Amino acid sequence: MARLEDMPPELMKMISDELDFGSQMSLTLASKTIFSLLPLVPATNKAAWTQFNLGFEQRVPRCRALTCLTCVDCGKLLPIEKFSDSQRKKTNPSRFCIRCGIKRHKGFAFKLFRVGGAPMFGCSGCLKAIPEKEAAQYAGFVKRQERWCKRCFRAIHAFLTERKTRRVIIR
Repeated sequence: MARLEDMPPELMKMISDELDFGSQMSLTLASKTIFSLLPLVPATNKAAWTQFNLGFEQRVPRCRALTCLTCVDCGKLLPIEKFSDSQRKKTNPSRFCIRCGIKRHKGFAFKLFRVGGAPMFGCSGCLKAIPEKEAAQYAGFVKRQERWCKRCFRAIHAFLTERKTRRVIIR
Protein backbone atom coordinates (compact mmCIF):
# COMPACT_ATOMS: atom_id res chain seq x y z
CA MET A 1 0.00 0.00 0.00
CA ALA A 2 1.38 3.43 -0.96
CA ARG A 3 1.99 5.98 1.75
CA LEU A 4 1.60 9.73 1.58
CA GLU A 5 5.26 10.20 2.51
CA ASP A 6 6.31 8.19 -0.59
CA MET A 7 4.79 10.79 -2.92
CA PRO A 8 7.32 13.01 -4.78
CA PRO A 9 7.93 16.30 -2.92
CA GLU A 10 7.04 18.38 -6.00
CA LEU A 11 3.61 16.74 -6.23
CA MET A 12 3.03 17.12 -2.48
CA LYS A 13 3.90 20.85 -2.74
CA MET A 14 1.44 21.30 -5.61
CA ILE A 15 -1.30 19.67 -3.54
CA SER A 16 -0.51 21.74 -0.45
CA ASP A 17 -0.60 24.97 -2.49
CA GLU A 18 -4.24 24.26 -3.32
CA LEU A 19 -5.23 23.80 0.35
CA ASP A 20 -6.49 26.48 2.73
CA PHE A 21 -4.47 27.47 5.80
CA GLY A 22 -6.10 25.01 8.21
CA SER A 23 -5.72 22.09 5.82
CA GLN A 24 -2.08 22.97 5.13
CA MET A 25 -1.34 23.02 8.85
CA SER A 26 -3.12 19.69 9.36
CA LEU A 27 -1.15 18.15 6.51
CA THR A 28 2.21 19.35 7.89
CA LEU A 29 1.28 18.03 11.34
CA ALA A 30 0.41 14.58 9.95
CA SER A 31 4.01 13.30 10.15
CA LYS A 32 7.58 14.46 10.64
CA THR A 33 8.45 13.41 7.09
CA ILE A 34 5.72 15.54 5.53
CA PHE A 35 6.66 18.45 7.81
CA SER A 36 10.26 18.29 6.60
CA LEU A 37 9.27 17.97 2.92
CA LEU A 38 6.79 20.84 2.72
CA PRO A 39 7.77 24.49 3.01
CA LEU A 40 6.68 26.27 6.15
CA VAL A 41 3.13 27.55 6.07
CA PRO A 42 3.22 31.32 5.53
CA ALA A 43 2.62 33.49 8.56
CA THR A 44 -0.96 34.50 8.98
CA ASN A 45 -3.00 36.77 11.21
CA LYS A 46 -4.18 35.98 14.74
CA ALA A 47 -7.77 35.39 13.63
CA ALA A 48 -6.72 32.56 11.29
CA TRP A 49 -4.68 30.90 14.05
CA THR A 50 -7.58 31.20 16.45
CA GLN A 51 -9.95 29.61 13.92
CA PHE A 52 -7.45 26.82 13.26
CA ASN A 53 -7.09 26.08 16.99
CA LEU A 54 -10.86 26.24 17.53
CA GLY A 55 -11.16 23.63 14.77
CA PHE A 56 -9.18 21.18 16.93
CA GLU A 57 -11.65 21.69 19.77
CA GLN A 58 -14.66 21.12 17.53
CA ARG A 59 -13.28 17.84 16.18
CA VAL A 60 -13.08 16.25 19.64
CA PRO A 61 -16.05 13.92 20.20
CA ARG A 62 -18.58 15.09 22.80
CA CYS A 63 -17.97 12.03 24.98
CA ARG A 64 -14.24 12.81 25.27
CA ALA A 65 -12.94 15.44 27.69
CA LEU A 66 -10.90 18.29 26.25
CA THR A 67 -7.28 18.53 27.35
CA CYS A 68 -6.51 21.76 25.47
CA LEU A 69 -8.60 24.86 24.82
CA THR A 70 -8.18 27.89 22.59
CA CYS A 71 -7.83 31.37 24.06
CA VAL A 72 -9.62 33.81 21.75
CA ASP A 73 -7.51 36.75 22.98
CA CYS A 74 -4.02 35.35 22.34
CA GLY A 75 -5.10 32.73 19.77
CA LYS A 76 -3.09 29.93 21.42
CA LEU A 77 -4.08 26.34 22.10
CA LEU A 78 -3.33 25.92 25.83
CA PRO A 79 -3.70 23.18 28.46
CA ILE A 80 -7.05 23.23 30.25
CA GLU A 81 -5.29 24.15 33.54
CA LYS A 82 -4.58 27.62 32.10
CA PHE A 83 -8.33 28.47 32.19
CA SER A 84 -10.69 29.24 35.07
CA ASP A 85 -13.58 26.83 35.70
CA SER A 86 -16.11 29.23 34.14
CA GLN A 87 -14.01 29.52 30.96
CA ARG A 88 -13.60 25.74 30.50
CA LYS A 89 -17.02 25.24 28.93
CA LYS A 90 -16.75 23.64 25.52
CA THR A 91 -19.37 25.93 24.00
CA ASN A 92 -17.80 29.23 25.16
CA PRO A 93 -17.01 31.22 21.96
CA SER A 94 -15.33 34.12 23.81
CA ARG A 95 -13.03 32.03 26.04
CA PHE A 96 -9.85 33.60 27.41
CA CYS A 97 -7.01 32.14 29.45
CA ILE A 98 -6.12 33.36 32.94
CA ARG A 99 -3.10 35.34 31.68
CA CYS A 100 -5.17 37.23 29.09
CA GLY A 101 -7.94 37.72 31.63
CA ILE A 102 -5.54 39.47 34.01
CA LYS A 103 -3.89 41.53 31.26
CA ARG A 104 -6.90 42.60 29.20
CA HIS A 105 -10.15 42.20 31.09
CA LYS A 106 -10.70 44.88 33.71
CA GLY A 107 -11.58 43.57 37.14
CA PHE A 108 -10.72 39.93 36.31
CA ALA A 109 -7.59 40.04 38.47
CA PHE A 110 -9.42 41.63 41.39
CA LYS A 111 -12.34 39.18 41.43
CA LEU A 112 -12.05 35.67 42.79
CA PHE A 113 -12.45 32.82 40.31
CA ARG A 114 -12.15 29.07 40.64
CA VAL A 115 -9.58 26.75 39.15
CA GLY A 116 -10.26 23.10 39.90
CA GLY A 117 -12.82 24.20 42.50
CA ALA A 118 -10.30 26.20 44.56
CA PRO A 119 -10.81 29.97 44.96
CA MET A 120 -8.05 31.92 43.22
CA PHE A 121 -7.21 35.46 42.21
CA GLY A 122 -5.09 36.77 39.36
CA CYS A 123 -1.75 38.29 40.36
CA SER A 124 -1.16 41.48 38.37
CA GLY A 125 2.59 41.04 38.73
CA CYS A 126 3.31 37.49 37.59
CA LEU A 127 -0.01 37.07 35.65
CA LYS A 128 -0.79 33.71 37.28
CA ALA A 129 -3.67 32.25 39.25
CA ILE A 130 -2.75 32.34 42.93
CA PRO A 131 -4.69 30.68 45.78
CA GLU A 132 -6.71 33.20 47.76
CA LYS A 133 -4.81 32.50 50.99
CA GLU A 134 -1.54 33.64 49.36
CA ALA A 135 -2.82 37.16 48.67
CA ALA A 136 -0.63 39.93 50.00
CA GLN A 137 -2.07 41.89 52.91
CA TYR A 138 -1.66 45.53 51.99
CA ALA A 139 -3.58 48.54 53.19
CA GLY A 140 -4.28 51.50 50.94
CA PHE A 141 -2.20 50.13 48.10
CA VAL A 142 -4.94 48.83 45.79
CA LYS A 143 -4.86 50.75 42.52
CA ARG A 144 -6.96 50.14 39.42
CA GLN A 145 -8.43 47.00 40.98
CA GLU A 146 -5.21 45.01 40.95
CA ARG A 147 -4.05 42.32 43.35
CA TRP A 148 -0.62 40.82 43.87
CA CYS A 149 0.74 37.64 45.37
CA LYS A 150 3.08 37.95 48.35
CA ARG A 151 6.20 37.52 46.21
CA CYS A 152 5.26 40.24 43.71
CA PHE A 153 4.04 42.59 46.42
CA ARG A 154 7.35 42.31 48.29
CA ALA A 155 9.19 43.35 45.13
CA ILE A 156 6.81 46.27 44.50
CA HIS A 157 6.98 47.39 48.13
CA ALA A 158 10.80 47.19 48.17
CA PHE A 159 10.99 49.24 44.96
CA LEU A 160 8.61 51.93 46.26
CA THR A 161 10.35 52.08 49.65
CA GLU A 162 13.74 52.44 47.96
CA ARG A 163 12.37 55.18 45.70
CA LYS A 164 11.02 57.15 48.69
CA THR A 165 14.37 56.77 50.47
CA ARG A 166 16.23 58.09 47.40
CA ARG A 167 13.98 61.17 47.26
CA VAL A 168 14.76 62.01 50.87
CA ILE A 169 18.52 61.58 50.35
CA ILE A 170 18.60 63.58 47.07
CA ARG A 171 16.67 66.53 48.49
